[in-house]
Amino acid sequence: MIRIYVLDGKMMGSREDLHAHLYMQFGLPEYYGKNLDAFWDCINEKEPGYIMIQNAEHAGKRSFLPLLGLLFDLAERNPAWHVTVETGKPDCESCPGGNCEECSNHPESEVSGALEELPE
Repeated sequence: MIRIYVLDGKMMGSREDLHAHLYMQFGLPEYYGKNLDAFWDCINEKEPGYIMIQNAEHAGKRSFLPLLGLLFDLAERNPAWHVTVETGKPDCESCPGGNCEECSNHPESEVSGALEELPE
């Protein structure tokens, strides 16, 4: 059975919120230290699976970007882990050169890079 872990950027606006969300979504132990080193230790004890991050554009940049790096490192070191990031922004294959700024398929408000729009 494949394990799926779903994270929601809307629940990760601050460092405290991020670690509370990780604690709940991964079923981390009570002794979880609420920092990325502790998360690394705990995640490596979990059954590998798919980590789906939704609404990434709503996560707090200062805490989310280091977590994202950690998760990609996890997937690189252990191919049984998979990470996907959804931003709520369009993935448009019809945009010239992949550049939505030159595309007339989307309203202007949907046109910039999602990770650059993450709140502080």
